[in-house]
Amino acid sequence: MNAKQLTDKQWLDEMIIELRLRNVRGPAIGDAVAAVETHCAESGESATEAFGPPREYARALEFPADQVSKTAPGQWVRLMSPIATGLVGLYLVPGIVLALFTHEPVAVRWGDIATLALMAAVVVLLARVHGVLRAILQRWINAVLILGGGITLLTMTQVLLDVTAFHVPLWLAAVVCLAALAYSVIGMRQVIETEQDLIIDPRTRRPKNPTIAAAASWIFVISAVGLGLISAIPLWMAS
Repeated sequence: MNAKQLTDKQWLDEMIIELRLRNVRGPAIGDAVAAVETHCAESGESATEAFGPPREYARALEFPADQVSKTAPGQWVRLMSPIATGLVGLYLVPGIVLALFTHEPVAVRWGDIATLALMAAVVVLLARVHGVLRAILQRWINAVLILGGGITLLTMTQVLLDVTAFHVPLWLAAVVCLAALAYSVIGMRQVIETEQDLIIDPRTRRPKNPTIAAAASWIFVISAVGLGLISAIPLWMAS
């Protein structure tokens, strides 16, 4: 890949991000990408030379109403519920591991509850308020400040609210954890199958990039296994 192609690829990536933020459907984005690629191939111009800044070009494009998706409140519930339950299952893992070694009930801390609430709020904020997501994607310094501030806030929440809210029997915590993780897999698979919006190249009628979204349905299970091992190793070494 030569320098011009690399520059055009970066240009197209930025255009696609902006169109995604506008909720433009995948096939319509594919048409826009194909138009740019065809023009550049025929004219010999770079995308920047022909169309200017990618985000400004993407904002200037107009699409029919049926090519812009509108997410109804019911869809948001279907999209967010697997993430919320996955987070619940993930946060129960360290307490379950500790209870296995101490043979005591699982302690649920106020910090865990507050952290889950904050993380759910952040996910909703990023999904619904595109200005925040746009700021993160446009400048790396914004990403560092926003994400760094979020991590700091979550850490402070854990430290300041490190007080047990209530105890749960180990068997009940394990059942809830497994059920939450199972639902996260099933729910995310359903979302992927019904809501995925691939960018289709109109010249080949194939997706521009192969989807690996199916693997995302296992993200909370994989994270839970990793977190369980991290929690168990020091306890095992100390026992």
